[in-house]
Amino acid sequence: MGRNSLTSKKDSAPVRVRLVNLAGQTQGLYVHTVRVHREAVVVALYDGEETLCLVPTLLSQQVPVELEIEVSSTGERIRGTGRLMCYDSCSGSTSDPYLMVAISLEQMAIEDRIKWESFVENTERSGP
Repeated sequence: MGRNSLTSKKDSAPVRVRLVNLAGQTQGLYVHTVRVHREAVVVALYDGEETLCLVPTLLSQQVPVELEIEVSSTGERIRGTGRLMCYDSCSGSTSDPYLMVAISLEQMAIEDRIKWESFVENTERSGP
């Protein structure tokens, strides 16, 4: 899915994920990109009570996920909607991600799609 190595911390973009939990309430979660691709984004979730409560909802492929990605270099926000593609749970030290989640980018306004593709291209160019 795009690059073979993880995006460096300086290339990582903050992402606000909004989804409706199993009780029907909208909840938000702040994560960071790990990998970016024109059609998807991989984000890292870290262990914590807030994360653990949202994992069952996030792992349901039927739940649409709203994303707001902040492009660090410009401060612009890119919005889109997608669905879970796959996930991988991690274990290790407390600094390691608890869960890595790949989310497809199914719907995006034209101007957001243009900004996203530019961000992906710039990230790939600055990679290792």
